[in-house]
Amino acid sequence: MAWGVGAGDFQGALLQAAASIRDAGHDPRGALPDAISRCLGHDPTPPGEVLYFHATRLADPPTLLRRGLYPTAVVLDELWDFIGRLAEPEITTTQWRDVRRAMDSGTIGADLPYRHRLDHRSQQGPCAALVLDTVLHAERYPGTVDYLAGAEIVVDICDAVAAAYDLPLHRRYLDATRPCIVEIIMPGDASPSVLDTAAWYVEAAVLGQTTSEAHWGIDGAGNQLVDARIHRIWDVTSQESWESLISEARRGSSGRGDGISR
Repeated sequence: MAWGVGAGDFQGALLQAAASIRDAGHDPRGALPDAISRCLGHDPTPPGEVLYFHATRLADPPTLLRRGLYPTAVVLDELWDFIGRLAEPEITTTQWRDVRRAMDSGTIGADLPYRHRLDHRSQQGPCAALVLDTVLHAERYPGTVDYLAGAEIVVDICDAVAAAYDLPLHRRYLDATRPCIVEIIMPGDASPSVLDTAAWYVEAAVLGQTTSEAHWGIDGAGNQLVDARIHRIWDVTSQESWESLISEARRGSSGRGDGISR
């Protein structure tokens, strides 16, 4: 535990600190760790490394394990090609190129945030959550996107095609991919909100509640996550997992010889 005290002492300080922030009417974001420290009389020990959870859908999890996570702009052509194959035979390859031009120009899907996501780098990720529950059960946390249903830009494309061509593309996408959690290890100082997010989540859990303050994590904002290391990928439905050679070496495993552990 970051503050180095017993569970009972920490819970008491946590509840007291959270109540003081609410009573004062302060913005809760970023305020809880300092308030806990005041209650306990000392500062926490910062974590050396932090595990984050990136929720997505994957057709081939081992490929992502080898390549790593990238912002939307880097993988956009690949996404369009993959979804285009799912649109066949109703939409040919040539027609699919026309569909993309129509999306880019706003001829179709103008009511969707597709163009906004491409025009604003900050919307392109990659991102990952600190609290696993927020990505496994996004519906419990207001304002949290259910990435296990698909990346936002993929859903935009599928919805636009469904409206323009009456094609159940999102259903095909779900059938062709697997809901996966990508576990990412980052340096402890990669995000200043780690202890704050964790503390608000624990406080809500103690009270039998959930909180919107728990869905924060790490966001590349259009840049690759520097110093990120994929630890493991696992299928939410089947629990099948793929683990990196780095992780295997750390626990003394000989591995499978292909960089993948199932």
